[in-house]
Amino acid sequence: MGAQEHPKISRQLCGAFDLKRLTDYVTGVGRKLAAHAEYPANRCRFTVLDTPIVNAFALPGGHIYMTRGLVTLAGNEAELAGVLAQEIGHVMARHSA
Repeated sequence: MGAQEHPKISRQLCGAFDLKRLTDYVTGVGRKLAAHAEYPANRCRFTVLDTPIVNAFALPGGHIYMTRGLVTLAGNEAELAGVLAQEIGHVMARHSA
């Protein structure tokens, strides 16, 4: 379901943010967290959406989204990690299913 919805989500929310350094950073923080979860870290797919809206959410199959607006609002790596950890928790608990 997540893979099927990914293109729709990207279109609706202005697509993926194309600053590689930022997306690599968010993915790196997310993978470090997922490595300590019961969900396989390599199955998580992190996407920073290019919208000023402040939001984060997850879809089945490990698709985790954070908006550019939320990344900007995060004051430090710990705040960013807190949001990503919550979304990883939603994936692990299968809340969207």
